[in-house]
Amino acid sequence: MEQYNYQEPCCIERTLPALLREHPMSAWQSNGDVTFDRIIKAVSLLAGNSLNIILVHPAPELPIVQCLAWYHRRGWLNALTILTQTEQTTDIRKEFPNDFPIEILTHKSVTDGLLIIQGEKGQVIVQGPLHAAVVPNVERFTTYAGNDKDSIAMLTATTLSRIAVLRRKKSKNKTAPTTTSTDECPNPQ
Repeated sequence: MEQYNYQEPCCIERTLPALLREHPMSAWQSNGDVTFDRIIKAVSLLAGNSLNIILVHPAPELPIVQCLAWYHRRGWLNALTILTQTEQTTDIRKEFPNDFPIEILTHKSVTDGLLIIQGEKGQVIVQGPLHAAVVPNVERFTTYAGNDKDSIAMLTATTLSRIAVLRRKKSKNKTAPTTTSTDECPNPQ
C-alpha cells in the first residue's frame, strides 16, 4: 500500500484501481495535480459501465460538467444528481440533452467534494477536493470501491439523507397551492 498512497496524474488510472482492489477503503493524497477527470476515469470502471452518479461540489467548474456530459455521450452515464452550494442549474443543464435525467439541488452546507458512482459491479465513493484544474496543494482523499453496505453508508449516509430532504422540499414546493389561505395571519412587513 505504501507505494500507492500518493497518486500522480501520470499513473492514477493504473495505481488507484490497483490500490482499491487490494484495499477497498483507502486513503491517498496528491499534490493537487490529480484533477476530477483523472479521478473519475481511474475509478468508474470499478463500478461498471452503466452508471448513476451523485456529485457533491460547491460550484462545479465547466470542465467537470463537460466530463460528466462526455460520460453520458458514451452511453455510460444513465442518471446524474448534483448537489451544489449555490444555484447552478442553468450552467449545468445546458451541457446535457433535455431528455437526460439530471437533478440539480442546492444547499448552503456544501463545502467540499464527494463523488458517488453507482454501477452494476458496485459503488465507488471518492471524498476529497474535486478540481477541474491543478491546484498546488497537498490534498487528501478517502476512496471506497465495493458493495459493503456498512462502508458505503459510512461515507454517504449524511449526503444521501440531505438529498432526500431536499427532494421532499422540492416536491412539496411543486404541490403547494399558489394562492394564500385566508386563515393565515397577514405578514405585517
